[in-house]
Amino acid sequence: MGRRPSASMNAAIPAMTRTAPPSTWRTDQEPGPPTRRMGSPRGGVRRTTLVSNRRFMLGLWLVVLIACTIGATYTLLPLRLAGFGASDAQIGVTFVLAALASALVTPWVGRVIDRRGIVVPLTLALAASGLLIAALTLPRDALPLAVLTVLALGAPLAAAEMRGISVMTDAMEHIGAALAFGTMLLNLAWASGETVGAPAAATLSRATSDAVPLVLLAAALLLAILPVLPQPRRA
Repeated sequence: MGRRPSASMNAAIPAMTRTAPPSTWRTDQEPGPPTRRMGSPRGGVRRTTLVSNRRFMLGLWLVVLIACTIGATYTLLPLRLAGFGASDAQIGVTFVLAALASALVTPWVGRVIDRRGIVVPLTLALAASGLLIAALTLPRDALPLAVLTVLALGAPLAAAEMRGISVMTDAMEHIGAALAFGTMLLNLAWASGETVGAPAAATLSRATSDAVPLVLLAAALLLAILPVLPQPRRA
C-alpha cells in the first residue's frame, strides 16, 4: 500500500511560478565560459548550483525521507495489524482515518507557517513523527496500534511532508529553476523514497523484526531536525 504525492505537494508547486525580480533570474551574474545547463534549453540552473544550495538539498532529503517512511509504514503496518487480528475492513478504516487527519491538518499547518515560518513547525513535525513512528513498535493489540497509526501517519507526518516540499520548491524558485524541471525533481524524489522504502523495510523486517525498520526510520526523522535548525554564524 502506498500513496502518490498528496494535495499539499501539488499545492506547493505553483509557488514556483511567481515572477522573480530580474536580479534573481540568473545565479551566475558574471560572464563566463559556456556551460551545460539544466532546466531549460537556453539557460536555467547549473548542476553545481543545485548541489551547493543547502536549502535545496535539505528539502530534497526531507522529501525522500518522508516518502521512504510512508512507503515503509504502508507496507509494514497492515501486516502488523493483521497479525494482531484486525480484519481487512478495520485496516482499511485505519488508513482512511489517517488520510483524513492528514487532509484536515494541512490548512492549519499553512496558517501556522504564515505566522511562525518554517523552522519551528518543521522541527515539531519531525520530532512528533519520529517519536510516534518509534511508538508503533510498542502495542501488542490491534486497537492501540490502529490509534497510533492514525496519529503517526496523520497530522505530524503530513505537516513534515508539506514543509519539506515547501523548502525544496522555495529553494528552486530562489535559484530560478523552471517549473517543469522543479516538478520533475520533486516527483522523482518522492517516487525514489517511496519505491526504496517499501521493499527495504519488508526485507529488513523479514531478516529481523518489524521493530527494526520502524526504529531506524524514527531515528532518521529525529536526526533530520539537526540541519533544519538555524546554523550559527561564523565570526
